[in-house]
Formats: sequence, structure tokens, C-alpha cells
Amino acid sequence: MTHHVVVSGSPRTKKTSNVVTTVKGRHIVLPSQDWREWCRDAEIKIDGCAFMRHRGGAPRLIDGEPPTIWKALELPLNCAAVFYLGNRQHGDTVGYMQGLADLLQERQVVENDRFLATWDGSRLVHDGSTPRVELTLEPLPLVLT
Repeated sequence: MTHHVVVSGSPRTKKTSNVVTTVKGRHIVLPSQDWREWCRDAEIKIDGCAFMRHRGGAPRLIDGEPPTIWKALELPLNCAAVFYLGNRQHGDTVGYMQGLADLLQERQVVENDRFLATWDGSRLVHDGSTPRVELTLEPLPLVLT
């Protein structure tokens, strides 16, 4: 089944402006602060329904009462993502795709970002009034070898 998804807010890359910190004497690299905030705060709609993640529980689509439990997608997908960037944003397309893939995994839209097998139809567009990502997740046909 094909799903249409909208992720609100200014798209962010994950690997630009990483933060190095020390935890228990070990250096670790954290994703950029901008990406972490986008991942935490972005509103997600799937097929027009609000997507909510509850602490300790499964994600849900708020499409009526009661909400529908969402099972993270676990099949090869094409992710056709249009990144609507704010006026002052710039970066490379691959960085935005990586940031989105990690967000979709972190928020449990997909089980693992490795399922985003192709990115046909993805591109960057400038839209200073309403930055967001609009994407279509479409199952890929199984290939028999």
C-alpha cells in the first residue's frame, strides 16, 4: 500500500554540525542540534491522519476514535521526497535524504531506514513560507533471482 506523508518544519541534515561530547570518559558524536529538534518536534501526517507516538506504546494514526495502531513499515520502499526548504537553507540532497531516513526510523514510521531502498522522484525546492517534506512511500516490486 502506498502512503503519502507530510513532515512539518524545516528539513534538516543530520550529519552537518555534529556535536562531540564526553560520556563516562568516552567521546561520542551526536547528530546536529537542529536535526534533533526537528526529529523531536516535527508533526507527521500519514495519509492525512495525524501520526502520534506515545511513550512506551505503539505509534498511532489519529483518524477517529479509537486511534489506529501503526505498525512500522518493514518492506523495500521507494521514498519520493520533495524537500521544501526555507529561504536561507542550503545543503546537499543526500544529506537531506539521510536526515529524513533517520527521522522516519526514529519516529517509527519505518522499522529500519534500510527499507528506503530507492529515492526516485526526490528533489530540493525552496519555499520560504512553509518549509516541510512531502513524500510518498511506495512498496517496491519483489524481484525474483
